[in-house]
Amino acid sequence: MEERERKEFVLSVLHSPRIVEILEILEKRSLSKKELRERLGVSGSSLVQTVAKMNAMGLVEDDGESVSITPKGVVILKAKGVLEGYNAFLNSVEKYINEYLLDDIPKSLLKRLYELGELTIIDRAEDTFKPHDEFVEELSKAKKIEGYSTIFFADYVDVFSRFADEGKEIKIAVNEKVLSQMVRNYKQELLMGLSYPNVELYISRKDFRFCVVLTEYYFSISFYLRNGLFDYRRDFATKSEGGRRWGRAILDHIMKYCVRVDADFVERFERAGYSLKGLF
Repeated sequence: MEERERKEFVLSVLHSPRIVEILEILEKRSLSKKELRERLGVSGSSLVQTVAKMNAMGLVEDDGESVSITPKGVVILKAKGVLEGYNAFLNSVEKYINEYLLDDIPKSLLKRLYELGELTIIDRAEDTFKPHDEFVEELSKAKKIEGYSTIFFADYVDVFSRFADEGKEIKIAVNEKVLSQMVRNYKQELLMGLSYPNVELYISRKDFRFCVVLTEYYFSISFYLRNGLFDYRRDFATKSEGGRRWGRAILDHIMKYCVRVDADFVERFERAGYSLKGLF
């Protein structure tokens, strides 16, 4: 089958609600024609025709007693999920997406943006230079917090100090600019935080232009505008499994470029003039 024919085949299947419904039912388990007919509420002749068509298309197998989905049928359902994911993703971010720099997101993950699905847009309507209340509230519910940030909020010093005291597992990566601000202005608080066994801080050798946070049930991402400035106005958040899976993948990618920061590293970083040059 040629590529064009394959695309047309997939689209034709997805545009048939009855075929999709049968595939979704059979994805869970094989059924007899009687069971399938009762689930669908259709006549026997109608079902026989549809199953015969699907069998000819390679979507199901009919052994005379039961009907089961084929690997090809499973792939079709996967394609349906991808299309629905992209639709949900674009539905929530379409009017913003062209404003942002996506250059630092790996191509493999750009292709998986559908996993984010529908995102909740959180606007900082008032003070854009303070972490918004909803974000802090979500983090306060978590037992484990991971993230990457290129932006430093002074309020985070108290927030994350409290989280560390509460025993939350904290694993955060930052860029050179953020580490410089932390060492220059909050060195003692930083060293205190690094003494906690449940706190890990990393410095990234690559300056990714986005910020992300991941917990057991929550993922948030913030972007840079195409003019190179960080968008303080809004974050995009999700609690979906697909969104958290995508968040896990982007953090794993970031960590490939990171080095752990300890008290000794802080001193060397300070002596180097708050620069990473010569430290790696």
